[in-house]
Amino acid sequence: MVPIRFATHCAGCHTLQFDTRFGNQQVPHDKPEVVHTFLIKKFEDYIAGHPSAIREVVLINRQVPEDAPTPRMARNATEWVQFRTEDAERLLWAKTCKQCHVLVPNGSSIPQIAATNIAGRWLEHAEFDHRSHRMMTCASCHSHAVESHNTADILLPGIATCRQCHREQSSSKDSAEGRCFECHQYHDWSNERRTNRQFTIPELRGTAKLVVPKESPIQ
Repeated sequence: MVPIRFATHCAGCHTLQFDTRFGNQQVPHDKPEVVHTFLIKKFEDYIAGHPSAIREVVLINRQVPEDAPTPRMARNATEWVQFRTEDAERLLWAKTCKQCHVLVPNGSSIPQIAATNIAGRWLEHAEFDHRSHRMMTCASCHSHAVESHNTADILLPGIATCRQCHREQSSSKDSAEGRCFECHQYHDWSNERRTNRQFTIPELRGTAKLVVPKESPIQ
């Protein structure tokens, strides 16, 4: 499976806006510490150019799972930056980021993000190429995908699904190759060793005497 990238696979639907003052600008999809630093800088720059905003009462305009906190009036620019950063992070930690990630409290206001631990390869002992099956609809093999709402669901098809097309010893033009080598490798190529010389075909077949120079041992 191709590794999941936020910018490539998620950002089209899952946006990371954090405050209406900045329109559609989003926080970086990065570690919470990086997001925290980004927010502080954005609010510091904003209040420096808009000092009158200190007296504004701001309500969070997106629903989050918990009850909304009581609006707070800042007494100075430093407190305003603190309040706005906390409001933005509350939105991000409680709703936006939580839609895809598991946030682990660690005793501070900045949580830890649990490792996604997404498998890069599900079929450890077989080869599979989605490109060779691109003429098929996804649900043809992943039949439960249309009703799945949980990222923990493993939607791999069983071999019975594969055998609908891949049939061993079938002479039908409507079936695909179904013998073992179509999906499995017979040799462990991780143990492959390169040689430092070339051979003739008779030498490789063993029909000609193989002479190995002492100064050039086969590796």
